Amino acid sequence: MMLLLPVAAWGQDSGTCGDNLTWRLGESYVIFIEGTGAMTDFSTSDRPWQDCTVYGLVVGDGVTTLGDYAFYGVSSYGRDLEVRWAVLPASLTEIGSSAFYSYSSYSQRLNTLYLHAPQPPALGSMTVTDDFTCYVPEASLAAYQADGRWNQYTLQAMPTRGTLDGGATWAYADGTLTLGGAGWLNSYSYYDVATNIPWAAYYPYIEHIVVGSGINGWGSMALGNCPALKQITFERTTPLEYNAEVFTNSNTGNLTVSVPSPSLQAYREAGYGALGTLTATPGTEAGGTCGEELTWTLDEGTLTISGTGAMSEWASEADVPWHDYRNVIYRVVLPAGLTSIGAYAFADMPLSYWAIVLPAENQLARAHHNSFRGVEFPYGQVIYFGSVCYGMAFPETAAEGEYRVGEVVLQEGTTYVMDEAFCTAPIQVTDKTTTYNPFAETDYLVIPRTVEAIGAKAFHSLEGLPVLTVPESVAQVGDSAFAGCEDLERVTWMPATCSLGQGVFHPAVEGVEFGKTVRQIPAGIFAGNTAIASVAIPHEVTGVGDRAFYRCTGLSQAAIGAGVTSLGEGAFTGCTDLTTIQCYAIEPPAAPAYCFLDVPITASVQIPCGCIPAYEAADEWAYFWSFTEIIAYTATGYSTNEELGTVSVEQTCAEATFRAEPLEGCRFVQWSDGNTDNPRIVPLQADVELLAEFRAETTGLDQVWDDGTEVYTHGGTLHIRGNDREATVYDTTGRTVYQGFERAIALDRSGLYIIEIDGRRMKVVL
Repeated sequence: MMLLLPVAAWGQDSGTCGDNLTWRLGESYVIFIEGTGAMTDFSTSDRPWQDCTVYGLVVGDGVTTLGDYAFYGVSSYGRDLEVRWAVLPASLTEIGSSAFYSYSSYSQRLNTLYLHAPQPPALGSMTVTDDFTCYVPEASLAAYQADGRWNQYTLQAMPTRGTLDGGATWAYADGTLTLGGAGWLNSYSYYDVATNIPWAAYYPYIEHIVVGSGINGWGSMALGNCPALKQITFERTTPLEYNAEVFTNSNTGNLTVSVPSPSLQAYREAGYGALGTLTATPGTEAGGTCGEELTWTLDEGTLTISGTGAMSEWASEADVPWHDYRNVIYRVVLPAGLTSIGAYAFADMPLSYWAIVLPAENQLARAHHNSFRGVEFPYGQVIYFGSVCYGMAFPETAAEGEYRVGEVVLQEGTTYVMDEAFCTAPIQVTDKTTTYNPFAETDYLVIPRTVEAIGAKAFHSLEGLPVLTVPESVAQVGDSAFAGCEDLERVTWMPATCSLGQGVFHPAVEGVEFGKTVRQIPAGIFAGNTAIASVAIPHEVTGVGDRAFYRCTGLSQAAIGAGVTSLGEGAFTGCTDLTTIQCYAIEPPAAPAYCFLDVPITASVQIPCGCIPAYEAADEWAYFWSFTEIIAYTATGYSTNEELGTVSVEQTCAEATFRAEPLEGCRFVQWSDGNTDNPRIVPLQADVELLAEFRAETTGLDQVWDDGTEVYTHGGTLHIRGNDREATVYDTTGRTVYQGFERAIALDRSGLYIIEIDGRRMKVVL
């Protein structure tokens, strides 16, 4: 392993190398030497970095000499002491004997030397590669070419600007490295720094780096090896992904990092604080007008709209004045006087999180359906402008395994859900207290009872929504509001009356339930839904709208409530599998021609007792071949205590007979409505439920107080009702046989007992 993988250091990795010189081994096998004056002369075995792997050298200004054998190509323990590139300062006057020397032709030799000395320094023996190049200051090139010690090598003027392979440009002047153009900065390894990073010549002198707005990528060591670095200025509004390896060996941690004012928060969240203190670059504030009486400013990720009136309408997202900053906007603050939001105003903002703030007292009346087009959120938030829910569009596709569930909050107080508010949105739905995971089997969407209108395509193609409840407050639903919701299995419909657009639930809903608040089944509500197998229309409904169940080809059973007086045109037309119809109305509901077109004429039509002649005489109902009688209403009886008595019920089409049957030692008291008839005959004009009250027979005395406290006995037990205070029970000798709060007290023997509660007494016989 030691032969295959170079080791950065073996033992010591810093120290002194002259009276006023220090050295340290950086990452990627680079040695940095700083201080003033001359370096110590060494032999081949006493260099302080003797046991280090060294491929690069950066010498700070102030160093005057490199000592003899300083980087002679011999190192202990199989390490490589083969300096391939070096940057030497303007203060250098001498390079010692064999300071750069390779003892073997197989060893790596010096390939690139950047030498800032204005006069050629004294030079001892030196071995270099065949393609070795020495770069010197342009003003000093002639002096080097005239020096016999240096003109044997390839000499070139040190470049101050150029263009990189990635398309970016660079320029150096007076301690500042400026990176511009449009392109990227490559990744570099320890062995190709000098040959591929042209500004490597200025490593000891770079104090300020300017990264232009066109730099769109960078890699390892791209801005590394700058020990004198003090400041970095980023002109990009959107930060590149932070990578500490980009700055390998540079003086980071206490830099001044200047970024555009609107992007300060974005750079902070991207981790650039690791470089030093983040500050806003002066003069980079963003703002302007966005309506006749509206202005906007953007600072530290907060977009603030000020003024009153309507926002401008833009032709595309590129025309929106803050579009170039869309990736660094985290918060939007809107004024109370804003009356409308323009088209594309917040379109295509791929943000991980943001919030929109609007005062509760506001004048906002509308927003364009493209105002938030294409906004992508791992955790989205519904936007509430007053009582109007505008929603957001979510991405239709995502990488495999990506958790792309947003959070949609429909709060109490919302009265209108805008057109396309949650169109194609895979969502996690939250009401005031409960969150529902869209990938669980129990998901459902509860629309608050304050919602009065749902816009067209508001929930079109919504994923992960198997159950839906539409509250009775909804009076209007737009075209295709829930169309394309392929996971939708059951709908509970509560509105008493509601205006519906076209194809609200098309194409498929498996289960339908109408609440007792419904009075009218809206026209076309489930037209074309092929998955509905059965439908029950409550007795409270009075009418079924036109084409309500048109071509529901999977519908096999329909129950029509007793209160229905009319069926709309084509209400059941095209229901080719409808084989059972239960109609509980005494009078046949009025039905126009073709109401049951294509329904099998052999369908079993079940109607209330005694109503067959009326149905056979009704034009559209006469379409069917035969009718059978059913009991229209349900009669149910219950007992207050089945240990005291039971209830039986017998019913016909017209009436039900209730019988209260007390057990031995008990008696029937009354029905739940106060009636005491037993048996009791009740006409059936609606579902009936009666509760029978039973009581145990007792011979107790003074059994009821005026405050309602009642005491009775049954079997061997004393019962107390209507009072929860402590009770004391005495026998005839005055002995206390019980004291406590039990309401059913078991006693050992029969006889006379006295019960005392709050100082009042009652006699009973067991």
